[in-house]
Amino acid sequence: MEKNFVLLGALVRNLRLLWRSRETKVGISDYDQIPRWAHHWPDYQGPYSRFVEEGLSRARSQMDQIERRLRGQGIALTLVVYPWPQQIRSGTRSGRGETYWRDWCTDHRVDFVSLYPAFLEDGPAEKVIQKYFWKDDCHWNEAGQIRVAKTLWDRHRAALLPPPAPKASRMERGNR
Repeated sequence: MEKNFVLLGALVRNLRLLWRSRETKVGISDYDQIPRWAHHWPDYQGPYSRFVEEGLSRARSQMDQIERRLRGQGIALTLVVYPWPQQIRSGTRSGRGETYWRDWCTDHRVDFVSLYPAFLEDGPAEKVIQKYFWKDDCHWNEAGQIRVAKTLWDRHRAALLPPPAPKASRMERGNR
């Protein structure tokens, strides 16, 4: 039964995305609009604050489970955060979303990468959003994917590549 709901949900979402892609004037329907208060998530303080708190609590619980499972298997975890277009537009920097996960990473000895500088320091907000994100969406387009890959490579090359194997000495090479 649950499988049917998942399939139905995916079908509805895909039809909505298809419809949205055909709209040229608006690009996004009122039905799909992100509520105004969510533009400042998780820094929002207001009547819907409990939703933010519940969301952060669930996300933290799930991250705790992922971290425990990976640590138990000897797999390193790196957590990467990035700003949504609304946060780029408002210039949000070091907001709760970034500091919340930075603190979680510190508490759990997990590597933390913030992509906020890569997007917030790349020019005027609207140009950055148009260049790196799908229209009316918080996901990166191809240019955004390249921006993220380049940023991770430039700033965290050592963490992304395994250490080189030690070279054999001349004496060891000669004895083979």
